Amino acid sequence: MRLWRYGLSLLAGTIFALGGCGPGNRPPVAILQADPLVGPAPLTVVFDGARSRDPDGFIIEYLWDFGDGAAASRAAVTHTYRRPGEFIALLTVKDNQNLQAQARRKISVERPSRGEPIALRRTTISVGSGPQALALGDFNGDDHPDLAVTNEDSHNVTIILSAGAGTGSLRARAEIAVPRRPLGIAVGDFNRDGDLDLALSSWVENIITIFVGDGRGNFSKERTISVCRQPKDLASADLNDDAHLDLAVLCSGAERVLVFFSDAQGNFGPGIPYAVGTRPLALHLLDFDNDAHIDIVVANDGTLSLLSNDGQGRFTARALEIPKEAFMLASADLNSDGLLDLAIVYENRASLTLLLSTDHDRYAQREFSLDTPARSVALGDLNGDGKADLAVGGQFNDLLVWCGDGLGEFADLQNFPVGGAPTRILIADLNNDTKLDLVTANANTASVTIFFNESPSASRLREVKE
Repeated sequence: MRLWRYGLSLLAGTIFALGGCGPGNRPPVAILQADPLVGPAPLTVVFDGARSRDPDGFIIEYLWDFGDGAAASRAAVTHTYRRPGEFIALLTVKDNQNLQAQARRKISVERPSRGEPIALRRTTISVGSGPQALALGDFNGDDHPDLAVTNEDSHNVTIILSAGAGTGSLRARAEIAVPRRPLGIAVGDFNRDGDLDLALSSWVENIITIFVGDGRGNFSKERTISVCRQPKDLASADLNDDAHLDLAVLCSGAERVLVFFSDAQGNFGPGIPYAVGTRPLALHLLDFDNDAHIDIVVANDGTLSLLSNDGQGRFTARALEIPKEAFMLASADLNSDGLLDLAIVYENRASLTLLLSTDHDRYAQREFSLDTPARSVALGDLNGDGKADLAVGGQFNDLLVWCGDGLGEFADLQNFPVGGAPTRILIADLNNDTKLDLVTANANTASVTIFFNESPSASRLREVKE
């Protein structure tokens, strides 16, 4: 009899633990820890519910509702709030008796500041006639960045050598005769000898010309590559993950992109064509689908051609509608979500489009009006707050700079006068002082304007991912 009663007692205890139907069941206790509770967007908060407990059992489930539409189901999680506001984070814990408890914390996400105003010191340098494209590289092996400028009307390239770190002065200038109407330029060690070379596209001769550098700032013509009609933008990157630099050229007249793959000796194979939209004007290389492979974006009349790279150099194209004929585009992470976004300006149109990447190659489109038509655009952290700022070259001789807040918003316009019609903007550290500077190519005045960054906080600058 005693043995029977003991067995029944064990059985009843098992039913009580699994079913949670006994009279003495006690619910769990939810304990929510969060740090920080207040801060500017994007705000990353560490949530921890591991100290939650159950008096007469154990917790089997943690459910998080962060108050902004996101959720999770682990004991400890990290979540980033990307927009300002007041959010109630809710933790629900469930025990092995199917009883629940909840805990809440208010998270206050503030609107971020846009940092300090940008201070720039201007110097203007004469180059050839009709400067167009800009490229940066250490051409003479002194560990200081130098500048190459293509001059469309004088059919040459100007090489500007830096005088050293922090000086902001120029030591020498040379001009290289090139085929007619050079528009695109790419810099890289194409023949793998340790010195930087140049690749140039000729709009009227339908060729790419490779100029080999000697490591002392001098270049000599090595060979030409035939391409399709009216080659414009030219870019270089490893497009098939073989550690060799390849070339992509946009042929506006043929509405094609040609991709040239390089071998270990620096020889380029035949160009592989990819169709793009009508009246293409700009080519840009970036990883827009966040898969660690370099993709191609082409700006056309009313569309962007998105050419997604499979990692082996094979591209799949699709079109994305935009308002009008795009003239120039730039990329950076504008809203701090780890994905690259796009800024686009248009020919003879006083407007700007921001395409904010929402999930790999999908974009949310936003339109902004400008006071003047724009010819060029660039993105970079200019005031040292870790957020991308926006620079636009106005058609009427102005460089317009807005400070970004890291959420895709820009304000605090600053206007810097330049030479006529800045058709290209380059953002880079030109004098090795850890501050990002700007260069504009001024098509109407045969000059480039260099803006050396003297912003008080700019020593904290880090280059925005491109």
